[in-house]
Formats: sequence, C-alpha cells, structure tokens
Amino acid sequence: MEKAVAKKEIPRIFYECFSLCNSSHIEQCSCHDDEIRKATDEFYEKNVADLTEQQKKDKNVLDQTKMLSYNQAIKSIGKQLAIKNVRCPLQVKYYSEFLSTFDETYDVEDRRVVEILSSLFRMFIKLKIYYEKTQNQEPLLVTYDKHGNKIYQANPVENMILNYEKTRIDVLEKLDRIINGQKSVVGIIDFKDEMINIYKHKQENIERNQKTLEDRKEVD
Repeated sequence: MEKAVAKKEIPRIFYECFSLCNSSHIEQCSCHDDEIRKATDEFYEKNVADLTEQQKKDKNVLDQTKMLSYNQAIKSIGKQLAIKNVRCPLQVKYYSEFLSTFDETYDVEDRRVVEILSSLFRMFIKLKIYYEKTQNQEPLLVTYDKHGNKIYQANPVENMILNYEKTRIDVLEKLDRIINGQKSVVGIIDFKDEMINIYKHKQENIERNQKTLEDRKEVD
C-alpha cells in the first residue's frame, strides 16, 4: 500500500493534473459528498419554506424540491471549489503510485524530470479513473441487440493502455537525453527497453483481439 501524501508535498505541476472539482466533477465523484449532502439539506429547508401547505403534502412536489435542492448544492459548491482551483482529493493516491515506477531510476525531485513526467501523469490519471469507473478489463466486451444477438466490441481501455505505453517510451527517451552524461545510463536503457517490450506486447494483444473480434462477427 502506498503511503498517504499530503497536498503540500505534491509539486504544483502534478497537482494541476488532478481533476478540477467543478460542478460536473463533484456530481460524478464522491470526493465532496458530505458537503453536497449538507448543502442540499440547507437548500431543501429554504425551498420547502416557500411551498404552500398543500404543496408540502404532495410527495411529487417534495421529490422535485429535493432534486432542485441537490442541483443547487452541486452548482453552488462546484462554483466555489472551481474558483479556489481545488483538485480532486481522491486522486492524490495516484501520485505515489505513479512515481513509484520511476523513483528508483530517476531523480523525481529534479525539476526537469518532474516537468516531463507530468505530461505522462495526466494520462495515467485518466487511465486509472477509467479502470475504476468501468471495473471491466476484459479485452472484448459483449452486449446484446434488441433481438438478443451478441455484439462483440473491443474494450477501449486497450487502446488507452497502448497510447500510455507509447507515450511513456517517448518520455523515457526525453529523460535519457536530460541525464545522459551526468551518470551511467545502463540501468535507464534497460528500463526503457523493458517499456518498449511491454508496448510491443500490448500492441500484439490488441491486434490479436481485433482478429478474434472479426472472426466472431463472421461466425455470428
């Protein structure tokens, strides 16, 4: 398990990669649920006070008022957080997980290294969010049409992983150029070669899965 990291310990260039906590984000993420619940109750109390006695007895009206209050809370809190440039606190866990793959090879406190890694970190976050939301890592996804026939689709995460690995190789090449001549690069070259092999393996898997998908479509 990665150790907890405080916001103040995260370089700003990495912190800016986390999702901005605007209205759209907090509506889909649980990072500010407590504040939203509290604000919703406050808006609800005010909105109910404006209803007639007859409306207060109508369940549909109260349900609509509750939804209105929730939307008001989302809009209000999202606006405040966005103005303050607050980033998703739940994504902080990705920081140490990401750096753990590089800190034995590079000086992750070097400003030049940090700036180059930040572009890859943004992709890493998106990939992790996708994984957590879908919880489906199968290379092929199966759905059904209205007649009950199977429909095979390639999992979009496969291409996301492939793009990430390709970008990581590019990043490693840039880092090599930065530190080349400052210390031995034998270990770094080995590390890059390992990433290239991973990339090739992912690419082969995608091509193999695409072939399987085409074969199944022909059979169906």
